[in-house]
Amino acid sequence: MLHDDDFTIVAKYGSEYRGIVQYYLLAQDVFRLGPLHWVMETSMLKTLAAKHKSTVTKMARKYKAHRHA
Repeated sequence: MLHDDDFTIVAKYGSEYRGIVQYYLLAQDVFRLGPLHWVMETSMLKTLAAKHKSTVTKMARKYKAHRHA
């Protein structure tokens, strides 16, 4: 993934996570996915940090979601 652009990396991780969530929604135990969310997010940030030769903290700041009212 290091050769993909940032949008593609974020989209791939998001797609994988959404697929897993949809599966667990069918099983009605989606509440178990809290730790997985953290692992997926951290993995994505580490991938982006490695690509940009930066830190996870800087990538988290850069890609933090902003809520609009």
